[in-house]
Amino acid sequence: RMQRFGETTMIEVRPSVAVVGAGLAGLTAARLLHERGYPVTLFDKGRGPGGRTTTRREGDYSFDHGCQYLTVRDDRFHRYMELWAEAGAASPWRVRLANCQEGVVTPLVDDTPRWVGVPGMSAMAKRLADGLDMELGVLIRAVRPATSGWVLASEQPLAVEEYEIVIVATPPD
Repeated sequence: RMQRFGETTMIEVRPSVAVVGAGLAGLTAARLLHERGYPVTLFDKGRGPGGRTTTRREGDYSFDHGCQYLTVRDDRFHRYMELWAEAGAASPWRVRLANCQEGVVTPLVDDTPRWVGVPGMSAMAKRLADGLDMELGVLIRAVRPATSGWVLASEQPLAVEEYEIVIVATPPD
């Protein structure tokens, strides 16, 4: 964004951001920063975005091996879920729940809306990732302080190694 003051033109420069982890948390952080004009690069060790919402393919078959569904408890995130549903990338999951204890099955009443990705859970992650700068198949081994920010360490060569801000959005394991 540029503003003119007399003969001087001021350009607003936003700090560079690296997001490590392309699961829903990392993708959401990267998407929100990108929408606000930050230069963001997203890194993930996987072949595609999604983390625990990844859909795997084996031959003619595909399956969701991470989370089975999402619940939305935040109004800000609900806006994305509605957009994905309108685009056909998500759908309410109508499921009957039950508790089975010592051979006795008891139906559960739970009004919490549950959502699934269409055709698989990774559909929502792909929507969040659309248009973001991503380096996939890259395992970030360390984040080290530098003079003007942070340096990412990886076994693979990185296009840019130093960022002013680093967000780590990976599971603790």
